[in-house]
Amino acid sequence: MQGGAVIDALVKHGGYLIRGLSRNVEAEAAKHFVSKGVEMITGHLLDKESLIKAFAGAYAVFGVSIPFQPEGETVQGQNLVDACKANDVPLLVWSSLPSASALSNGKYRGVLGFDQKSEVDKYVRSSNQPAVILHTGTFAENILDYGYLKEDPDKPDNWHIYTPIIGGDVHWPVTYPTVDLGPCVLAILESWENDALRAELSKDSIVVVQHTISGNEMAETIQQVTGKLCDYVTLPVEMTPAPFIQPYSWGNDGFFTYGDKINPQILVKIGVKLHTFEDYVNDKVVPFMKK
Repeated sequence: MQGGAVIDALVKHGGYLIRGLSRNVEAEAAKHFVSKGVEMITGHLLDKESLIKAFAGAYAVFGVSIPFQPEGETVQGQNLVDACKANDVPLLVWSSLPSASALSNGKYRGVLGFDQKSEVDKYVRSSNQPAVILHTGTFAENILDYGYLKEDPDKPDNWHIYTPIIGGDVHWPVTYPTVDLGPCVLAILESWENDALRAELSKDSIVVVQHTISGNEMAETIQQVTGKLCDYVTLPVEMTPAPFIQPYSWGNDGFFTYGDKINPQILVKIGVKLHTFEDYVNDKVVPFMKK
């Protein structure tokens, strides 16, 4: 999702030679990018040598780790950094998440994805690799991709958002990556030669979040935009797959927050306008409900 969004933005803009990394360059997704003029190279985030080869001559690398790997995400991110360093890549854009342990003052440790990506952030800083670190919220796309939004089987045109553990009034930071990640990375690339902007972009992690929203507000937005009745339903912990109990519990406790760091001015300064959950509903949920 994220890599594809970056490729789409670069292709649309023009002027860049793009390489994509895939574990299987014969896969349909890889062939799709080849059809757009992307050079697809075989490689894996757990194979550092393949990354070093892929990054040869690169001006910039966009990287995001793959979840649910036995080796975890930290080693993937560290391999990305090492491969950039080996090639003297002038810019790494690393898509990451904050430390769940730090945000919860140690109440939650090892939350899926969060703490491992956060360790990579530290590695980036200690390596002196020129980089911009992006932090995202929960993805707006999850509401359809994870099947949270369902039509009531007994009441046509009545809809429910089913989400594990997280109460309806808890606010989450939301990112719409398929429309926002690409323009963010493109704008960073276009700004990197400006010394003042480069210093500001690399000073601290940049939160790619326009606003926060609660489950109840999501349902209200869907209802207002589509005219369909919609409510929010919290599923009990007993119905939650084991790997997701901790991250959803962490979120339900209100720890997934960026405070006043959302919608940062540096993105406005480089010409990026982030989108809202309402934008996502208009783009994707409306057509989905019409099917």
